[in-house]
Amino acid sequence: MNTLLPILLVAALAFPASAGAADVPLTGAPATDYGGDVGVGVITAGVGLRTQPATLSVSIPRDKQAVLAFLYVTGRGSGDERITLNGVPQDLPLVAQAGPLPFDESQSTETRRIALGELAPGTHTFTVDGYDQRVPGGAYVVIVVTDPDAPVGRVKILEGSDYAYQGFPPPFGPNTETAAFTFAPSTERRTARLILFLHDMQSDRTDAVWVLAAASAATPVPASLVGGREDAERVERNRLGVPVRDGGFSLGSELDRFATDVAIPAGADYVSFQVESPKIRSGVAGDSLALSTAILVLPTSGSDDGGGGGTTTTTLGGGGGTTSTTLNGGGGGSTSTTLGGGGGSTSTTLGGGGGTTSTTLRGGGGTTSTTLGGGSGTTSTTLGGGGGSTSTTLGGGGGPTTTSTTLPGALPPNCGDGVLNLDEECDDGNRTDGDGCDAACAAEDTAETWELGLRVRPEGVERLDYRTLLLDVPSALLGSAPVHITLSSRGFQMLDAELPASSFRVKPHPTLAQPDARVAKAEGKFGIWHIKLALKPLTGIRAYNARLRVRGEMLPGMFGFLYLTADIRIGDVVYTATDRIRANRNGKFLRYIHPVLTE
Repeated sequence: MNTLLPILLVAALAFPASAGAADVPLTGAPATDYGGDVGVGVITAGVGLRTQPATLSVSIPRDKQAVLAFLYVTGRGSGDERITLNGVPQDLPLVAQAGPLPFDESQSTETRRIALGELAPGTHTFTVDGYDQRVPGGAYVVIVVTDPDAPVGRVKILEGSDYAYQGFPPPFGPNTETAAFTFAPSTERRTARLILFLHDMQSDRTDAVWVLAAASAATPVPASLVGGREDAERVERNRLGVPVRDGGFSLGSELDRFATDVAIPAGADYVSFQVESPKIRSGVAGDSLALSTAILVLPTSGSDDGGGGGTTTTTLGGGGGTTSTTLNGGGGGSTSTTLGGGGGSTSTTLGGGGGTTSTTLRGGGGTTSTTLGGGSGTTSTTLGGGGGSTSTTLGGGGGPTTTSTTLPGALPPNCGDGVLNLDEECDDGNRTDGDGCDAACAAEDTAETWELGLRVRPEGVERLDYRTLLLDVPSALLGSAPVHITLSSRGFQMLDAELPASSFRVKPHPTLAQPDARVAKAEGKFGIWHIKLALKPLTGIRAYNARLRVRGEMLPGMFGFLYLTADIRIGDVVYTATDRIRANRNGKFLRYIHPVLTE
């Protein structure tokens, strides 16, 4: 650690940017800007090109029409303007090239693109061969479609080749330049979808993605978003280069597709983003990376804070039958909105008014609905649906209010592809029960691990930082019942400790969903381990965040991968989570990060 930083500083000084060096950030006008009066969406697929020939497949549903389709090829090296596509030689028009790079003047990063012409509904397969680069990044397809189930909106695509590494001077470091999609403001809040394609990342390096949606009149696009400037949000951390099956975004060696939803406030007229190559921390260097393409799917309008009478519907993504969801309800009529639906009829409302309001976050077969807060009519909302029906009432007004959630359900159409969709609780890349994510892409655990890090010390004293989500914890048990924690892997028990009720410091912390909620903290030596445990309520649902920190001997030896099972028993209530943990390259750090974790 004492010698690593000087070495990298010398490396940075040894590779100054040459006079003719040029980076190509994604700061120009969109190469594609489609839509405005129709429902739109995008379909993407990709494959790494480290091994060639490489094949990718993409399916266009029958109810969607492809209006634009492109094949992109990215990599690092001396450049290659020709490939073989499905056995036919094909020129690769250059979109952007960044270089020469500081460490090797013969190398640049490049983004190339081919227009694919009309693609009919069905499955299309593309086999790429002959892309000759020092580091072939990947090939990916982007298809813009009209979608009768999607809201009216626009699809915007920015292109470039923005190379970044923390140890290099501008223009190739320390991070990518802040880029932004601009658009007309709306009086309503909206939810957009941001997709980034990157290459040249490694799984054992650090990285982060920052996003900010704001109004330029009040907050001009910042020069940097890193560190949360102007309230920018970090939406990805250390998962670039990590395979999708392990909770990351890598579609194959050297190619990543990162996707996230972006909440756009009323009045906002831009979404900005930046990819960070962080400074050296704990001996781990930041990732080198190249950002090639950014896509924004933007609804023209969203949901008002309060609507009027009549019927309003918004669907971000649906399935068979009727799907609808409302994030904020309306007045005396009927309002509904769906974030992702399934077969049959699904609906959910997070906040409603008089009349009937409904919203569904995830739907399944049959009819499912759930309401978090209702008005004087009938309101309902579903957080996850399937066949059958279960119901709970969280609170209402003068009329009946109901909440229902159906857990077992129809198979989501994309289950098993390794990409987490809105109609899936999880997707581990297979359709197998018993591995924490069942054959229908529903979580099998009663707890949900958000993040885990286990650092191995030379003296055999490990440090564990574990965060998990516990649903429906009886608040009255906190401080009045012991908490027993076990961690085990493949039959080996790493931790087995009980924290007595008397060890907890408890204070009230009421929330809307849990008026009796409290914060509970305990710290002390329990057996051979020094343990800190904090339980804090969430604001919107009946759940607690549990953060466990442990110092002590836990591992008999090092593993490349292991399945870690955590059991947390509060009184007689048991929560269980099993997660696949991976070691970094030098075998000194085990980690897991939830696929949708934002912190």
